[in-house]
Amino acid sequence: MADQIVSNRLDRGDIPWLQSTNNFLSGGVPQTQGYGWAVFSCVAIECVRFYIKEAFLEKIESEPYLSTMRQVKGLQDQELLKILSEDKHLVGAYVEHVLVREALAAIFVAFTGDTYTNANVECCSIIHRSTLRAMQAACAIGEAKKNELLNRYKHISGKC
Repeated sequence: MADQIVSNRLDRGDIPWLQSTNNFLSGGVPQTQGYGWAVFSCVAIECVRFYIKEAFLEKIESEPYLSTMRQVKGLQDQELLKILSEDKHLVGAYVEHVLVREALAAIFVAFTGDTYTNANVECCSIIHRSTLRAMQAACAIGEAKKNELLNRYKHISGKC
């Protein structure tokens, strides 16, 4: 999914998995915490984040050797390229608010066979501006959400 987002040259229109890119370009990406926390473990989310960074970020040759600045590898959207080249700090926000979110939703869809819309709803079930509040909410609903999802997708899990 992230590969399709990065390599997309088409009009984004109403393609659901490109809506987060549309929101990012329009400045409509809120600074929130907790996407996917009710569905995935912290370790799983960090693994996805690590993979996305490894797969889609590369060093900017003009930056000093020890610089942490990166650019998105293979990005085809010219408007997005221009925005990210003007403010190199936005690359981290793009990775977090677009690529990691879409990767989590894609994993949910691939595992459950459910729709993208339902995957996004489940991943958004804990969203807060504060990391602490998101963590508290994740802890509060963690076991109940796990049981709800296992029952809903028991045809896949085979555990119920």
